[in-house]
Amino acid sequence: AFAGCSTSGTLTDNDTDLLVHYDFNNNLNDVKNAYGDGRYNLTNTGGTIKYAQSCAYGQAVYFDTTSGYLENTSFDDSSNSNLFTSGNFTIGLWFFADADMAEFSSMIASKQVSGVGNDGGNWSFQLDTDGSDKIRWRSAQGAEVNDPYITHTSTTSTYAKNQWYHATFVKQDNGTGQIYINGVLQATSTGTQHTPMERFRVGANRAAGKGWKGYIDEVKVYGRALTSIEVVDKCLAYSQCDNLTPNIPLNLTATAGVSQVTVAWDNVTGADNYTVYWTDTPSTAIDPANAATFDGTKTVSSLTTVITGLTNGTSYDFAVKATNSAGSSAVSNEANATPAASATVSLSKSGASLAENGGTVTLTATLSAAASTNTSVILSLSGNATINSDYTLSDNITINAGATTGTATLTGVNDSTDDDNETIIVDILAVSGG
Repeated sequence: AFAGCSTSGTLTDNDTDLLVHYDFNNNLNDVKNAYGDGRYNLTNTGGTIKYAQSCAYGQAVYFDTTSGYLENTSFDDSSNSNLFTSGNFTIGLWFFADADMAEFSSMIASKQVSGVGNDGGNWSFQLDTDGSDKIRWRSAQGAEVNDPYITHTSTTSTYAKNQWYHATFVKQDNGTGQIYINGVLQATSTGTQHTPMERFRVGANRAAGKGWKGYIDEVKVYGRALTSIEVVDKCLAYSQCDNLTPNIPLNLTATAGVSQVTVAWDNVTGADNYTVYWTDTPSTAIDPANAATFDGTKTVSSLTTVITGLTNGTSYDFAVKATNSAGSSAVSNEANATPAASATVSLSKSGASLAENGGTVTLTATLSAAASTNTSVILSLSGNATINSDYTLSDNITINAGATTGTATLTGVNDSTDDDNETIIVDILAVSGG
């Protein structure tokens, strides 16, 4: 095992465009298993694969001269509506090259080809090293090595042996290929990156040679071209990806209360905490580097917090940034709210009549401004209909902290008596709490 690397199990990826996911936790199964029949599970050819503790997540596969390679001949263009030939897709994985790994060793290949010739002019690709310790996306007609029968896209930086890296290969439907290493864009193709898929091979090149020497883990294929922001998120899902600051928090909201504002935002992958900034001068943009642009800050680990002690009737702007061990994101877009001088509660109903035999009417209590604690709304009932005989009330109404509405339900009771139309009068008897 690698020092400090001890994760186990599967790191779930809920991306709806995830097509296959090989986590290599002591098996070659596709844990996505979209069809439920294991059709995209890998098989081991030409040797016996080994498993070892990974620094990506859980176990990894280890390749050497005795391990052979892995492949699935069903995961191809024909089973994915020609996605790889003409669509958008992304391949992501973790790799580790042993000190004695030969150059031009390959991680992924898309076809079985001869080691000579142009394969009848048909294109295919492999993800390999370029002979100078750089990661390469090699598209070629068979074994061709010269233009115009190749498109080679190599990273600008070299990789180090005996070190884990996260690699992302993004293909756009306009033919552009991009390579990211540890979430950072390293290369963009200058020509069309031809990428037909006839099979999915891991650990060897298209001629079943130049095998990888080292570890490969967490191989994923997505049915879309990930954006640069998404590439960062996919890397930050793993603790080993410790070189990237988090992305900017999105969808910041600010909800006014009495002398306070509740702010909330979306989760940011890889964030350890969040810092909220506010100002009573909305015309000045909040800049975390300039204390003159904000009035206060609050750091939390949750996705929402209540800013108290604000002046009622004053307009405030709020912004938030995410932070991890590598640093902080840029600040989010700002959200505005004005604390209310006082809060009021109103009552409304979903319908004007209540059917006798199981009919329902929803009663909704609405606060004019959210509160930091629960608000209890006690209801009074009157009229010539009798509670529990003609109708029932589910309960009094509670408006939870941070919310502005709560509900209760009136339900009609069939009492087997033919009554004339009866009335139910519902009013607010008392309000307490928030």
